[in-house]
Amino acid sequence: MVSLKTVQQSNAIISHLPSGLVGLFIGATSGIGQSALQHFAQHASSPRIYTIARPPSVAAHETLLASLRQSNPNGSYTLITADVSLVSEIDKVVEAITHNETKLGVLFMSAGFMAFEGRKDTRKGLDPSITTRYYARLRAVQELLPLLNNPAAQSPRVVSVLAGGIEGPLHERDLDLRDLRDPEN
Repeated sequence: MVSLKTVQQSNAIISHLPSGLVGLFIGATSGIGQSALQHFAQHASSPRIYTIARPPSVAAHETLLASLRQSNPNGSYTLITADVSLVSEIDKVVEAITHNETKLGVLFMSAGFMAFEGRKDTRKGLDPSITTRYYARLRAVQELLPLLNNPAAQSPRVVSVLAGGIEGPLHERDLDLRDLRDPEN
């Protein structure tokens, strides 16, 4: 685990980065992603921030963005409504961003959830929790590489947080969550 002092030092560097840093936050409606979004908005100079929220989370997320606009009025805050448990929704997000931006400095991905009721496939036959944590993240990085690789992005970063605070054993024989039985029993 990284020390709090190291995190604070890293956050302080953000204010010294060039003005207009572009960041995309996938999974910033709560938890670690929301905190990262708030600190980025607080420390960056005139950031251009894009965030993703599922339809049920839009109203609460708009309230958060309104507070960020007040704390850093020089920033630009764009909310994109999408369900990232569907890979096709990631394509829509990428299209919206590439329409407006030529570079991306920060891609922060922390979306995820636990399917306590067991596996329920999407219409494409994929488990939504696995799609959110794996396929959607890979698709976002893959499709955003041109913006991340743009030299104007100046040292872009991709941060992927997987189930922070929900650590547990890895059941290697059931990575696709098809066995509802407890593998320890």
